[in-house]
Amino acid sequence: FSYNVCYIKVAVETEDAGLCEKITDTGDKILNKEWHKNWCYSDVALKTKDSGLCEKITESVKKDKCYSDIALEIKDAALCEKVIDSVRKDGCYFTVAIETKDRNLCGKITNSVFRERCYTYISR
Repeated sequence: FSYNVCYIKVAVETEDAGLCEKITDTGDKILNKEWHKNWCYSDVALKTKDSGLCEKITESVKKDKCYSDIALEIKDAALCEKVIDSVRKDGCYFTVAIETKDRNLCGKITNSVFRERCYTYISR
């Protein structure tokens, strides 16, 4: 377990996602090899703003969070499109729309209340 956390910390610090591949099985059913690799790729992706690393994440919620976190960080709505969960996708579009003052992004929000709130915020 501690070796895996060490690999993650060094991978993030050195911005080297290749170290994520060195993570080994822990014997733990929940905090297993896959869980640690997903954590590693997610943290390196966010630090380097490399959305390509999000693809390596196998767990859908963590993958969605990876894409949306980078989208918000670099204000790139194209990454919101890769988010599967509709609530997180709407939140991604909403935040990028507000940050960039791009009304067109509000139209991509599927939740009507959220969409109208987006238009209202940008109109201010």
